[in-house]
Amino acid sequence: GVLSEYDSLENLKKYLNQYEFFFSATNAPNAIITNSLIEELPYKRYFFDIAVPRDIDINENENISVFAVDDLEIVVQKNLALREQEARMAYGIIGRETSEFFRYLNDLALMPI
Repeated sequence: GVLSEYDSLENLKKYLNQYEFFFSATNAPNAIITNSLIEELPYKRYFFDIAVPRDIDINENENISVFAVDDLEIVVQKNLALREQEARMAYGIIGRETSEFFRYLNDLALMPI
Protein backbone atom coordinates (compact mmCIF):
# COMPACT_ATOMS: atom_id res chain seq x y z
CA GLY A 1 0.00 0.00 0.00
CA VAL A 2 0.84 3.65 -0.06
CA LEU A 3 2.98 4.70 2.90
CA SER A 4 2.69 8.44 2.38
CA GLU A 5 1.84 11.01 -0.25
CA TYR A 6 2.39 14.69 -0.83
CA ASP A 7 0.68 17.11 -3.18
CA SER A 8 -0.20 20.78 -3.51
CA LEU A 9 -2.54 22.46 -1.05
CA GLU A 10 -5.14 22.69 -3.81
CA ASN A 11 -5.87 18.99 -3.27
CA LEU A 12 -5.83 19.15 0.53
CA LYS A 13 -9.58 18.55 0.94
CA LYS A 14 -9.37 15.34 -1.10
CA TYR A 15 -6.62 13.91 1.08
CA LEU A 16 -8.15 15.06 4.36
CA ASN A 17 -11.26 13.06 3.62
CA GLN A 18 -9.55 10.02 2.11
CA TYR A 19 -7.44 8.64 4.97
CA GLU A 20 -7.96 7.48 8.55
CA PHE A 21 -4.68 9.02 9.69
CA PHE A 22 -3.53 12.46 8.60
CA PHE A 23 -0.33 14.20 9.70
CA SER A 24 0.25 17.89 9.15
CA ALA A 25 3.49 19.79 9.69
CA THR A 26 3.71 22.99 7.67
CA ASN A 27 5.28 26.34 8.36
CA ALA A 28 2.00 28.18 7.70
CA PRO A 29 1.34 31.24 9.87
CA ASN A 30 -2.31 30.18 10.42
CA ALA A 31 -4.36 27.00 10.46
CA ILE A 32 -4.74 25.54 6.97
CA ILE A 33 -7.15 22.76 7.93
CA THR A 34 -10.51 24.08 9.04
CA ASN A 35 -14.06 22.75 9.41
CA SER A 36 -14.93 23.85 5.87
CA LEU A 37 -12.55 21.20 4.49
CA ILE A 38 -13.82 18.31 6.61
CA GLU A 39 -16.53 15.94 5.41
CA GLU A 40 -18.52 13.77 7.83
CA LEU A 41 -17.53 10.15 7.24
CA PRO A 42 -18.83 6.98 8.91
CA TYR A 43 -15.49 5.90 10.35
CA LYS A 44 -13.01 7.13 12.95
CA ARG A 45 -10.25 9.49 11.77
CA TYR A 46 -7.17 10.77 13.55
CA PHE A 47 -5.48 14.07 12.74
CA PHE A 48 -1.97 14.73 14.05
CA ASP A 49 -0.87 18.36 14.06
CA ILE A 50 2.86 18.60 14.65
CA ALA A 51 3.19 22.15 13.35
CA VAL A 52 3.96 25.25 15.40
CA PRO A 53 1.81 27.26 15.12
CA ARG A 54 -0.96 24.73 14.68
CA ASP A 55 -2.16 23.71 11.22
CA ILE A 56 -5.45 22.14 12.29
CA ASP A 57 -8.41 24.06 13.68
CA ILE A 58 -11.41 21.72 13.47
CA ASN A 59 -14.14 20.51 15.79
CA GLU A 60 -13.61 17.08 17.26
CA ASN A 61 -16.50 14.63 17.41
CA GLU A 62 -17.03 10.89 17.88
CA ASN A 63 -15.37 10.17 14.52
CA ILE A 64 -12.64 12.83 14.53
CA SER A 65 -9.78 13.09 17.02
CA VAL A 66 -7.10 15.77 16.80
CA PHE A 67 -3.73 15.44 18.49
CA ALA A 68 -1.31 18.35 18.65
CA VAL A 69 2.26 18.86 19.84
CA ASP A 70 0.90 19.99 23.23
CA ASP A 71 -0.93 16.66 23.61
CA LEU A 72 2.30 14.79 22.96
CA GLU A 73 4.03 16.81 25.68
CA ILE A 74 1.30 15.83 28.16
CA VAL A 75 1.76 12.15 27.28
CA VAL A 76 5.53 12.46 27.69
CA GLN A 77 5.13 14.11 31.13
CA LYS A 78 2.70 11.42 32.31
CA ASN A 79 5.06 8.69 31.14
CA LEU A 80 8.01 10.32 32.91
CA ALA A 81 6.03 10.62 36.15
CA LEU A 82 5.01 6.97 35.93
CA ARG A 83 8.60 5.89 35.28
CA GLU A 84 9.83 7.91 38.27
CA GLN A 85 7.20 6.30 40.50
CA GLU A 86 8.12 2.82 39.28
CA ALA A 87 11.83 3.57 39.78
CA ARG A 88 11.13 4.51 43.43
CA MET A 89 9.21 1.24 43.87
CA ALA A 90 12.07 -0.72 42.31
CA TYR A 91 14.58 1.03 44.59
CA GLY A 92 12.50 -0.04 47.61
CA ILE A 93 12.33 -3.64 46.39
CA ILE A 94 16.08 -3.73 45.79
CA GLY A 95 16.72 -2.30 49.27
CA ARG A 96 14.50 -4.90 50.95
CA GLU A 97 15.97 -7.79 48.97
CA THR A 98 19.53 -6.60 49.67
CA SER A 99 18.82 -6.51 53.40
CA GLU A 100 17.28 -9.98 53.23
CA PHE A 101 20.31 -11.30 51.34
CA PHE A 102 22.75 -9.94 53.93
CA ARG A 103 20.65 -11.45 56.74
CA TYR A 104 20.85 -14.77 54.89
CA LEU A 105 24.64 -14.46 54.57
CA ASN A 106 24.91 -13.62 58.27
CA ASP A 107 22.82 -16.68 59.18
CA LEU A 108 25.11 -18.87 57.04
CA ALA A 109 28.13 -17.69 59.01
CA LEU A 110 26.45 -18.83 62.25
CA MET A 111 25.54 -22.34 61.05
CA PRO A 112 27.81 -25.18 62.18
CA ILE A 113 29.59 -27.17 59.53
